[in-house]
Amino acid sequence: SVWTIEQKIESCFAAMFFTVVILSGVSVHDTSSVDRSFGVAVDSTARKTWLAGDINMAVGDMLAADRGVLLYTDEKDATGVETAKKLFSDRAVEVERDAAELKLLASNDEERNTTEVVIRGNAEWQRAFRDVERLCSLGDVAEASQLEADQALPKYHELDETTAKLLDTESVLLKKNRVTAARTYSHNRTLSFVLVALALLVSGLALIVVRRISAIVLEGKRASESEAHYRQFQLSLMRAIHDVSLDGILVVDKDGIVVWGNKRFLDLWKIAEPNSPDNLAENIVGMADHRLLSKALDRVKYPEAFMKRIQELYEDPGLDDHCEIELKDGRTIERYSTTLRTETGMYRGRVWFCRDTTERKLAEAEIKATNSALEASETRYRNLIDLSPDAILVARN
Repeated sequence: SVWTIEQKIESCFAAMFFTVVILSGVSVHDTSSVDRSFGVAVDSTARKTWLAGDINMAVGDMLAADRGVLLYTDEKDATGVETAKKLFSDRAVEVERDAAELKLLASNDEERNTTEVVIRGNAEWQRAFRDVERLCSLGDVAEASQLEADQALPKYHELDETTAKLLDTESVLLKKNRVTAARTYSHNRTLSFVLVALALLVSGLALIVVRRISAIVLEGKRASESEAHYRQFQLSLMRAIHDVSLDGILVVDKDGIVVWGNKRFLDLWKIAEPNSPDNLAENIVGMADHRLLSKALDRVKYPEAFMKRIQELYEDPGLDDHCEIELKDGRTIERYSTTLRTETGMYRGRVWFCRDTTERKLAEAEIKATNSALEASETRYRNLIDLSPDAILVARN
């Protein structure tokens, strides 16, 4: 059949309208993709920074434990030796685990090489530590001390410098991501505005295509369902990662409403919701954060200072926090908090990381007490010799 003039005009308007709408949709989709990609990059960089800091603290504990073995062996304190050995072993495992996660998160060869240095250095230090243990068990503390100075101390400096390098690398990468995302977002946003305006103009002239919009609506519905499935996959992936994390994690939006949390957070603070025997983290999503605070206050040793600091953080979104919190049951919780912002700097909420450091604090306190006792004993012994009227000569076989 031959098309009429009206049909040809109608088809032209329809083709123009569909073309502009499709281009607008692609542009908006690209813009949202930039937002998602940037969010993933920021989350990954923040996690790698956290892991690098955790490794840095762990290697410090390993050095203290290494020297503790020498000190306790010299004093013939078998209990102290075992405590120091356990501390070294726990921290070595922690470094190995964090380095393995860093390797999985590495986005380039430099980061992968850096994590390999950490993994290799940790393994070599463990071998040197076993040699120190062997020499101490044979009573050769002097040789063990020399081995510790020749091998353990250089490994500590190597791992410390490596984690510092990784922190610098992640800072540069984060800055680069921000610049790239900001430029791409600005370009796509301008293009989206132009195309949307053109779509409105064309739609005003092409009202005759209304009867064909049903097909577009159906296609949009399918695209929305596909997007929903993709978002559900991302959510499931994040939940799986957070559920196996050693840190308790809580995310609160700018209105003080909980938008995410993992089970580890509830376990650390011993928070259980009524009628929730499984104590699932999903039960606190959508809850006002003051309800969780009221439950946490019952477990904090110094609730006034605890509450005052939280109010300061919420009143000043620019503040970060890193502190230790003593609980009434004797545990110590290490807390880190930072703000969540968009690439334009808009405040979106706050994230809290909590970790139980009770065991580490107890080991540190025990080592410190032992060192103080040894220093006091040495001082008394020296004073006794210095004040004695007799000539005294001390010789070592």
